[in-house]
Amino acid sequence: MAGRIHARLRLRVAKKASASSNPTVPPPQASFVPSSITGPAPLTVRFANLWSGSITGYSWNFGDGTVASDTTPAHTYVAPGVYQVTLIAFGPGGQSTAR
Repeated sequence: MAGRIHARLRLRVAKKASASSNPTVPPPQASFVPSSITGPAPLTVRFANLWSGSITGYSWNFGDGTVASDTTPAHTYVAPGVYQVTLIAFGPGGQSTAR
């Protein structure tokens, strides 16, 4: 008597690529370096954007509720504290995040 085989398949159906995306272009690589990592408040920090790849936009979150979309922004921290900065680089091949 033959045994039964029960198979459970999990399928992931991808969204069709839109006309604005290009699956043959690799995603950008986000990277940055702050001009300073410590100092007395108020502290102005300039961020050198060290991205690579094809970039169409940026989203910066400075960790204190402030955001920007500049390529190489400067931000002033007015209160003492520890802040996590996040950069998201967008491009035709996707997006990349650096912290």
